[in-house]
Amino acid sequence: TGVLPRSAKSRVPTAGRIQWQGTKETEQWAQQNFVLSATGADSDAFAAIIHCHAELQGELAARTARLLDLLAEERLPLDARDELVQWARSQVMPYLAREAAVFYPMVSARPQQRPLIEVLTGELAQITVGLDRLADAKVTFDIGSAAIALRVMVGRHLAAERDILLPTLAVSSDDSLATLWARVNEAQPLQETTLSGG
Repeated sequence: TGVLPRSAKSRVPTAGRIQWQGTKETEQWAQQNFVLSATGADSDAFAAIIHCHAELQGELAARTARLLDLLAEERLPLDARDELVQWARSQVMPYLAREAAVFYPMVSARPQQRPLIEVLTGELAQITVGLDRLADAKVTFDIGSAAIALRVMVGRHLAAERDILLPTLAVSSDDSLATLWARVNEAQPLQETTLSGG
């Protein structure tokens, strides 16, 4: 167990970005192995991680929608753009970095699984670039396109972690998923930030 199918090891560039070729075969392999190997604690940890991802995506989507609504009113909402950038830099990026610091070494220790980590690391770099692009955008079109791109990139990255990385961790790491999740939470936790709470 813990070895990705041969067909899952390739990467293909699409529209200038790195993409993990996550075939249905790969996803089914990961999910089936997770179900077979997960203890109750691991299953709880998996659910907690997915819940945290959903909250991040929901908040990002809400903030992006708010920004796009203001743009649709033919306004130049630099304050709303700055709020989105500040929130992403203070909440999204530190959380993704904590996951990467804890989860990725557990998988990259196995040579056959390093391509997955290379792709995920590349996606993190692209999210950082996308966030900088949004911060630097000055005109309506650039702000809107950068905000949408950021939302899409974060969603794609979290989906890859959910569908491939987490199940792979459950079957290939010497530490349980529950233990790894506890390490992620040992760092500074996400603050409770919402549209109403700032």
